Amino acid sequence: MKDITDDLLAAVNKDVLWSVSCFYEIVEQFTENNYTVSYWEGEENWAVIISERIIVGYLWYKYPVLFVLKTYKDSISLFLNQYEYLTIVETEDFIKAEFRIDYIALQERLEYGANYNSFSVEDLWYFNNSR
Repeated sequence: MKDITDDLLAAVNKDVLWSVSCFYEIVEQFTENNYTVSYWEGEENWAVIISERIIVGYLWYKYPVLFVLKTYKDSISLFLNQYEYLTIVETEDFIKAEFRIDYIALQERLEYGANYNSFSVEDLWYFNNSR
């Protein structure tokens, strides 16, 4: 299990206007670089990043965090390198339970009910996708 508590704590403590403007700038960067972005304004907490009908990333609306497939990380990092405040977490597979979080450290930021000792990116997305 990869513990990403420190990564998420760093992201939630960034002093940027994330959900006000920065999130939308990064979404625009993806579309300008030929990725499809699925995001339902006002309904979802995550933007799903797609390349050629393959989900390659999940961008969190609440915090500057991007989960990305390892095979796409380098190409995505090329056009996102100016966004130093963005925490990028790579994964081999969005379905594999490979992460853990110290829920006590982030309980005010995360939804209750998930198994934060062993979860996948899609688990995190599912339990933290409501507004």
